[in-house]
Amino acid sequence: MGCSYGKASAIQELNQIIKQISLENIQLEKERDKLKSQHDDRPEEEKDSLQDLRIMHSDLEKEIKELKDIMNDFVPQGEAADPTNMTVKAGIEKITEIQRELEEKSQKIRDMITKREEIKKEHESLESLINETEKQIADLEGAIESQEETLKDQENIEEKLQMFEKEKSVLIDELREAENIYKDLSEEVKHWEGDENSNTAEKHSYEALLSLSESDVNRELKIVEKELEDLSSQIKDLELKEAELQQMDNYIASLQSKLSSNSKNANIKQQILESQERIENLKHEKKKVKEEVTKLRRFTSITQDGTNGKIQALNEILERRKIAGDSSDRSEKESIVSDVEETLKRAKEFSQNMRDR
Repeated sequence: MGCSYGKASAIQELNQIIKQISLENIQLEKERDKLKSQHDDRPEEEKDSLQDLRIMHSDLEKEIKELKDIMNDFVPQGEAADPTNMTVKAGIEKITEIQRELEEKSQKIRDMITKREEIKKEHESLESLINETEKQIADLEGAIESQEETLKDQENIEEKLQMFEKEKSVLIDELREAENIYKDLSEEVKHWEGDENSNTAEKHSYEALLSLSESDVNRELKIVEKELEDLSSQIKDLELKEAELQQMDNYIASLQSKLSSNSKNANIKQQILESQERIENLKHEKKKVKEEVTKLRRFTSITQDGTNGKIQALNEILERRKIAGDSSDRSEKESIVSDVEETLKRAKEFSQNMRDR
């Protein structure tokens, strides 16, 4: 009777062990299926881990099968089956050993799963770090290319500044030459005004003017009209040259604004201001010439029937002829104007070349 009770206790304990092993087996099968579903997306080291899991699972199934065989030995087979206590004890010890081995293998499996998760996290972290490093490398390459382009532009700017300095000196020399020519013209105009004031006090007598014939008066008037036309033509040329100088002034101002960031351009700015002041002086002189021409035109517009008008017109004619001098002085003035035109032409070509660049 004692043997029957011990056998029943052993069978009950074995049933509990079998249930526990079955539950663990079901859990392991679920993990196995999950690992199989993720197998294709795993790197080589994880595939090796899965292979080890399969081997361990096969060993576990074999041991479970052996355990079932052992349990079958404990199952009563009828009245004939009557195992001894020693056999029951040996079977229990073997089951305990198998259970311990199963627990160790389960712990190994759990450790491998944990290690696999850690490897996966490290892999993702390394991929993120690699992507970030590649992005930083790309940014550095872009910054290096930008710095290289900036250095090239700076080298080109230095070369252009040197070229501008040379061409600026040439332009300044030409402007100075033009200024000197205009100064000469200004002095000559002042000389004309001085002669006009001095000649006003020394007008010809009324009798000498009356002695001139009508044909002489008409001839002198025609000469004066021709001179007025020449002066008008010269004034138009001066206006055109003034417009060209204004264009050059605007271009120089734009060039000044582009180069204002460079400390080397302080002298250029000062020289440009001086050039603008010189141009204003030239405009003032031109205005004086215009006023003189207007006054001459006003005198010639007076009717030729009045004697006083004739006398006044003849006085202006004689003064103008006296100031103008001989033909050699006129040719000298034309030469000066020609030099001014040549200088302006060269300045215009220089301005056009600067725009093209």
